[in-house]
Amino acid sequence: MATLADLDERVALHARCARCGRVRRLDLAGLRARYGALPLERLRKRLRCGRCGARHPELTRLWDVGGP
Repeated sequence: MATLADLDERVALHARCARCGRVRRLDLAGLRARYGALPLERLRKRLRCGRCGARHPELTRLWDVGGP
């Protein structure tokens, strides 16, 4: 199971709310400082949409962020 610690600096982690469709890029450095090596599935269960309040968003990893 992937954890926050497994994600390197070239990865951007986004959360998408299934209820209202809001997409938000998550602050990996801040999440690591707060939760350490928390598994991504456990992180997903802790997140809540800032717009509609729904829980358990879909997490998407985007690779090679920021160029070469």
